Amino acid sequence: MMKVLKFLLFNPLSNAYLTNETILNLSFNKRLKAMGLEFLYVLSFCIPLLLPFFILSQMLMDDVYIGQRVRTDFKLSDLFISIPFTLIYIVLFNKDFYNGQSIVHRLLGYQIVNSRTLRPADRLRCILRNITAPLWIVEGIIVLFNPQRRLGDFLAGTKIIEVNKADPEFILNEIREANYDFLAILTLILPMLFFLIGIMLNNQIYW
Repeated sequence: MMKVLKFLLFNPLSNAYLTNETILNLSFNKRLKAMGLEFLYVLSFCIPLLLPFFILSQMLMDDVYIGQRVRTDFKLSDLFISIPFTLIYIVLFNKDFYNGQSIVHRLLGYQIVNSRTLRPADRLRCILRNITAPLWIVEGIIVLFNPQRRLGDFLAGTKIIEVNKADPEFILNEIREANYDFLAILTLILPMLFFLIGIMLNNQIYW
């Protein structure tokens, strides 16, 4: 399982991205650069997953009707193509799940902390701050004026601080040793539930 996870997080494409000195040394607003690098990193390890699921979705283009209760053009292909995008949602929302540091944050030397205690933000605060990630234009404008806190930070009561840089692959040890209680598991799967509900609403499925 860990070997599969390591390949997903650090496949040749994502590794090439994470070690690209030209990208990492861009002279730019540090927080905006971090936000951009985070999004591009998620794409870099999800792109290899998109192609096979896209092919499957194209092979299953017929409408699926369940009894007389579905009045929609919902397709089974939508389920297949939604899988990699669900993964993107899970990662974007939970990217700071371990010690308040995403893979890119470790590389750049950042950490998400509770704005009051300055201790690493707990998991629920981390997912709350990332709920506003789709509002990247608004977030970018706020970061220009307040580099330590974006909109999600104000909602979650967090801020970002600079810490020592670390090897991004250390996150694999934290994943392996973490205690996955009910709350932790719920936190991890919430983004998936939100995304799937959105898919259902978009396709107007009525039971």
